[in-house]
Amino acid sequence: MDRGKWKAIWDSLKLYCLYLFIPALLLLIGMTLRRGQITVDEFMDQSGDFYTVLGFGAAIAILVRRAKKRGVAFCEEAMLYPRELAPSLGVELAVLGFGLSMALSSALTVIPLPGELIGSYGEVSGKLFYGPDQILVFLSVLILAPVAEEIIFRGLMMFRLQREFNEKQSVLISAFLFAILHKNILWILYAFAMAWLLGYTASRMENVCGSIAIHMGFNMASIPLMWVNRTPALAEIVMGSKLQIALYGCIGGLLAAVMVRRLRKRGEEKWLKI
Repeated sequence: MDRGKWKAIWDSLKLYCLYLFIPALLLLIGMTLRRGQITVDEFMDQSGDFYTVLGFGAAIAILVRRAKKRGVAFCEEAMLYPRELAPSLGVELAVLGFGLSMALSSALTVIPLPGELIGSYGEVSGKLFYGPDQILVFLSVLILAPVAEEIIFRGLMMFRLQREFNEKQSVLISAFLFAILHKNILWILYAFAMAWLLGYTASRMENVCGSIAIHMGFNMASIPLMWVNRTPALAEIVMGSKLQIALYGCIGGLLAAVMVRRLRKRGEEKWLKI
């Protein structure tokens, strides 16, 4: 590999470290401030969501400040053009993400998988969605995480890689780095598939707002599940059998297929040929 490609990878890793370091640093500061009052596990349960949300915001603020110092418009550097995304197209992309998330999540639940794998997947999911700070979870999962992750991994990282690598290579590199952030093998595979779609969407549209819309739709599918599972009786009614879950997956797949058809009618052929 030539020097330019190594530099592009190095720049991507710096963004990656920033995304990991800022929330971790704020968590460490928070734990230090409450040192001796509560255990680490108690701190994470009570305040982990707050510091994670704060970390997302701080990371983006740092990137905006850096761009300003260089005299570069941050939205142009991050390929973030909200005015160029028609609201109706944004809704269709979000519904596409919602449907795909329903289909994939149902498949992971219905398909027989090793007990240890499912157990750890469920444990990670529970910690992510069922903590005490529900408003912060909602804010982080539905808004801040999709915006921050798409700006960093697609808007800045992937488009920077495309200066030295072809489209396929840059999409795969950024998808791999995004996927390995996740703690469980199922989450990693799920995240890689999602990141692949998000990367191509941002690349073909030349606008990260498209991938933000799909990412929000993906995460939005977790919100109803979160509220249902907080009431065991309701969860038993709504998700009491694998047949019901499979039906929800089919509905999600059908919803995604309808959105793809609508996108074809819009003439988004370039985006669909991925």
